[in-house]
Amino acid sequence: MAIVRSPTGEGKHQYVYGAVDDDGNIMFGEGFKCTRLSAGSYEVKFEQPFVKQPGVVCTILGQTWKTVDLSIAIARIDMKKFICFTTTPELPFDCAFTFMAFGDIE
Repeated sequence: MAIVRSPTGEGKHQYVYGAVDDDGNIMFGEGFKCTRLSAGSYEVKFEQPFVKQPGVVCTILGQTWKTVDLSIAIARIDMKKFICFTTTPELPFDCAFTFMAFGDIE
């Protein structure tokens, strides 16, 4: 996690990034907690909430031959958390992923 002041000194920006394994355990990163909700469903909570909805980017993590047909979708984002789903073309599937969330904080 990084907190950066704007060049003008007004406001602060937060960058939270990390990796989560297929069970919802943190592999690396800080400033967040993760819970596996159900098959392929994960909730990532920020320790320092944003003041408005942050930008969030997620990617599948794993060996190509195991993950080439998997995808990740962000279903919900708010100031305190986001929920994402990892799936095969047919059904939810547990998979490791990386993410980055960025936006303003107080």
